[in-house]
Amino acid sequence: MKWFGVRYKIFEFLLLVMPKVYVETYGCWLNRAESEVMITILSRLGYEVCSSVDEADLIIVNTCAVRSETENRILKRLSELRRVLEGRSCRVIVCGCLARVRPASILEVFPDAILLDPNSIERIGEVLNLEPGSLVFSDVPTRDVLPEFRGGLRYVVPIATGCRGNCTFCIDKVARRAVRSYDKSLIVEGVRRAVERGAREIFLTAQDAAVYGIDRGYTLVELLEAIDRIEGKFFVRVGMMEPSEVMRILDGLLDVFKRSEKLYRFFHIPLQSGDDRVLKLMNRRYSVAEYIELVRRIRRELPDASIVTDIIVGFPGEDEEAFENTCKVVKELEFDKVHVARYTPRPFTLGSTMEQIPEPVKKCRSRVLTIVANEVALKRNMRLVGSRVEVLVTGEGQSERGFIGSRTRSYKLTFLKEARVGEFAEVYIERATPIYLYGNVIRYVH
Repeated sequence: MKWFGVRYKIFEFLLLVMPKVYVETYGCWLNRAESEVMITILSRLGYEVCSSVDEADLIIVNTCAVRSETENRILKRLSELRRVLEGRSCRVIVCGCLARVRPASILEVFPDAILLDPNSIERIGEVLNLEPGSLVFSDVPTRDVLPEFRGGLRYVVPIATGCRGNCTFCIDKVARRAVRSYDKSLIVEGVRRAVERGAREIFLTAQDAAVYGIDRGYTLVELLEAIDRIEGKFFVRVGMMEPSEVMRILDGLLDVFKRSEKLYRFFHIPLQSGDDRVLKLMNRRYSVAEYIELVRRIRRELPDASIVTDIIVGFPGEDEEAFENTCKVVKELEFDKVHVARYTPRPFTLGSTMEQIPEPVKKCRSRVLTIVANEVALKRNMRLVGSRVEVLVTGEGQSERGFIGSRTRSYKLTFLKEARVGEFAEVYIERATPIYLYGNVIRYVH
């Protein structure tokens, strides 16, 4: 008993001296996954994750540079942190895309921050003792460390960084540079361990998932086939894929999606504009006709698949005819969901040098397109009312009090009156909105 008391005191002492790290993440799923990579590395160095700035010895702010509104929010937050931390010996590392493209702006509001670009996240352990105001940038990313699964239902896995495009609206090419994929066997083993420890949902995330493996001599299809062979019952969500890269691997991609019982039948494929002239101004690598044929083929071979897209309204050069063309494509293809974004100029992009469309015009087009998108999404969802579908009960989402979130095989968010989180279930769909389905559990599936 005396030895047990000593061991407890040692454990209590270690908890007191163990340094704590607090992480704030902005932006996409890839950023979230890369925050987990840094947490994994720091945990191996003895750090403990905490949930409050007040407890932290080290603060990491993982930033996003896609939109100006997000940049302003991040800079405001850094200014707040500077005031809150005044007089404390707490290190602050600002990483992510904004650290690469706006280092001067960040250091202006937080001169003592250490800046780490997204290509250098695996060097997080090396930079802890650098001088305040240091910058750590790399042109060639390293991707050798996957995040450790820390429990829960979902394991978010970064599979690659970088893309092969050079769109005139996008600042990510400045931030992330070359394509670099994780080793296939590393990903498969990471997913296997997570599933063995209770993960039921796997998110494969990248700047462009369809380009995975091109730097290593294999394809996303081969990765999905390997993950599909892992034993256990779980669902896999593939992240955003660029249309031109999907076209390159489409035959194999459709084949594995049709055969697999594990893959969510979900495709996130950005259109950005339904007008060929605007697509050329954006430097997109496909035509409207090619995109339409891509979606039609997916729908022919996987009729129950959800197809989600991103559209930018108000890009320089988009006139009323071009906008109407975009609305027509949305009506024709009946997307399950459309992420509508008003164009905002970003530094170091060609789009920012073009003649800009007035903000009121962009707002008007955004409202109109959102209405069109909701109409077609409701039409798609109403087809499921009265049907029985399989779901994974995830417990996510916002709805009326007492409902529990789940995801169908086509990744539609479905709210249930009663359900056991973490279970697979067959449910009856009672009603639909443009965004959600509502249903009841018929039975649990094992």
